[in-house]
Amino acid sequence: MNRIMRLWHIWGSVISLFAIVIFFTTGYFMKIRRDAPLVMPSGLSAKNEQGKKLKYQHLLTHEEILTAVMAEPKMGVKSWDDIYHLDWRPKKSMVKVKANNLMEAQVNTVTGEVEVVSKRNYDWISRLHAGEMVGPNQNMNEESKLDLTYYFLISSFIFLFLIISGVYLWLKKMKTIGWKSLLSARGLHLWLTPIIVLPLLITALSGLVLQAKHYLPESFSPNDEYKQIKTAAVIVPKIEIPEFLKILKTDEAAKEANIKSWKDVWRVYTYPRSGHMVARVYNKHDIGYEVRINSVTGEVQRAIPRYTDWIEDIHEGRFFENKNFRWMSWGVFLSIQFIFILSFISGLILLIRYLGKKSKSKRKKRKKRKRSKKK
Repeated sequence: MNRIMRLWHIWGSVISLFAIVIFFTTGYFMKIRRDAPLVMPSGLSAKNEQGKKLKYQHLLTHEEILTAVMAEPKMGVKSWDDIYHLDWRPKKSMVKVKANNLMEAQVNTVTGEVEVVSKRNYDWISRLHAGEMVGPNQNMNEESKLDLTYYFLISSFIFLFLIISGVYLWLKKMKTIGWKSLLSARGLHLWLTPIIVLPLLITALSGLVLQAKHYLPESFSPNDEYKQIKTAAVIVPKIEIPEFLKILKTDEAAKEANIKSWKDVWRVYTYPRSGHMVARVYNKHDIGYEVRINSVTGEVQRAIPRYTDWIEDIHEGRFFENKNFRWMSWGVFLSIQFIFILSFISGLILLIRYLGKKSKSKRKKRKKRKRSKKK
């Protein structure tokens, strides 16, 4: 049984090697995105001349926002066709306008000024993390030339098996391998297993759910804008933000969300291609709620719970956050990610050794066959 499990562990690592490298490389940058402007531009808050923060104010129309963004040459926006989405943060009175070319403008929704324009690398990194082979110059509305999402999904299951089989092999070997073996690749690989197993197991399980979210019930991932946005024609939004709040407060279909003011809303999205607007209820580290309306008619299309934000927090290990300790937003699992690198390198050394031995034994067998044929 030990030998079979070891062989499965080895060949499972061979099959999923590429996906694991991409998972952890991109995952690292995604984890530190809030403190790495190169990955994701830092979110600004609207302020008055005295430097006081302006909260829960939106005095602009959608067309005024578009005009302000079009005036910025770096954005490369000429019409709604070039806009991926608008992301308004009520508490900050700032709207993030994301273009299809991955450029982002943060517009003050009180003054109408464009505060900053910068490249948003997070989006192509997150697509790469999911298995779409894209680069920094790939537009959001472009299909990836090489889609490996199914391979990445299978690799997620294999990675889960590697964790379980790794624990099994460690339990079998822990009695015979001493601490001195830490100086060897095999010993290091084995003894790091109990340290990293629990965080990796949580990461793998939650990652599987997120990876397979398009095949799960709608409540796990109620947004389908990403699929629609590539094919649908642009629908210019007619419902303005103040009118959206009235709909959220009075419409019978949105009552379960229990929205009374903008203080109850975390963020508001406008999707020009999908033709709808989305409000997410503010409830950090809990099950979310989402209300979607038609951006032209104002009809409430759905109001349902949203689990993905909560699962993403678990996936990143973001169980504790404090505004005075920004490093905590990187996730309690970040240190484990560095330890995993040691485990990965030691495992890679063992894999190379194993494959080297296999190739040597095959060469020896070939030589023996040649000798026997000559005789």
